[in-house]
Amino acid sequence: MNVENASDWVKALEEFFKPFECYFLRSETRDNVQGYMRALLSDVKRKNSWQLGEVLGLADPHPLQRVLREAKWEDQDVRCQLRERVVRVMGSEQGIGVVDESGFVKWGEKSAGVSRQYCGRIVRSGSIWAMSRLIVQHF
Repeated sequence: MNVENASDWVKALEEFFKPFECYFLRSETRDNVQGYMRALLSDVKRKNSWQLGEVLGLADPHPLQRVLREAKWEDQDVRCQLRERVVRVMGSEQGIGVVDESGFVKWGEKSAGVSRQYCGRIVRSGSIWAMSRLIVQHF
């Protein structure tokens, strides 16, 4: 897939989203979920509803907030569909995928994303930077 310009990205995202459309019963929800995904992939530095809404040209963030809070959609089915796609695209009989939700100890008060929480690495609570990664290892 060639996604070197903006129109290629829009088409690629629309193509990616097609198998998921059936899990969102209302057209407004489908449109807002797709817009939310597009905004998350944008260059905006702060990924909150207000800034994402601005990227999409919305007057306020309520449509995006409704998607996250109130909209009815089949989250279990979406998760299964996404898993099938990841396995199909990234899977291998000679490889594995690992989701790592490690925390890292961070000292100081100005690191973004740091909060006081439990960390298994130090077996106690502390100022932790939480991070999730998907690692694919081929053998």
